[in-house]
Amino acid sequence: MILLIEWTHGISYGLFYTSLASYAKKSATPGAEATIQSVVYSTYEGLGCGIGNILAGVGFDYIGTKQTFFYVGIFFACCSALSILISLITCRRDIKTEIKRVRV
Repeated sequence: MILLIEWTHGISYGLFYTSLASYAKKSATPGAEATIQSVVYSTYEGLGCGIGNILAGVGFDYIGTKQTFFYVGIFFACCSALSILISLITCRRDIKTEIKRVRV
């Protein structure tokens, strides 16, 4: 069953890194794109993965493997829903702002 869904990890991981680089470049001031990209990547790889490994280890020790994956799955489903909601609200706000600017 795992092998049927495992191929999606390669696609989603590649899309994640591409969007991470794009976001870092758009957020950076001109001339500092590479610096911002390296800060974003090192924060993700160093801080994010390190904290994730520690929390997963604590979860495995105290509540077990199945429960840890269950709760992490619920957490990330909620994060996905929240991300979609924020994106929709932001997109609508940007569209309304653009319409007002075009009319003026």
